[in-house]
Amino acid sequence: RASIQDFVLRNWSIVRTGTTSAHKSLFFKLRHLRARIGEVDGGPLTDQGRQQIADSIGVTMTDVVHMEQRLSGSDSSLNAPIGDGNENVPQDFIVDDRPNPEQSVATSHDATRLSEWL
Repeated sequence: RASIQDFVLRNWSIVRTGTTSAHKSLFFKLRHLRARIGEVDGGPLTDQGRQQIADSIGVTMTDVVHMEQRLSGSDSSLNAPIGDGNENVPQDFIVDDRPNPEQSVATSHDATRLSEWL
């Protein structure tokens, strides 16, 4: 059973979730505990509900909030088109203002050559 749970936890998302035993317990019990305290409407938990879950599992309320957010959505791809008929993808809007490796080497090479001339 532990091997199956470990497999589920490792393959549920590309982002690693639940590295401690308390987080694993929270991952597998959150839906059940949410139903037990009567918050199954699909919306976010109340602070009182989060505190009850945190106390019953032995984690912090912050851990419950993070796991709730993690389980409420799915992973999204940076290569998925934005909207219908649009060729733009989210990674097109990620900009790195640092010089690329080619620019860095050229600048370094030019600086070396300039210092040799002087």
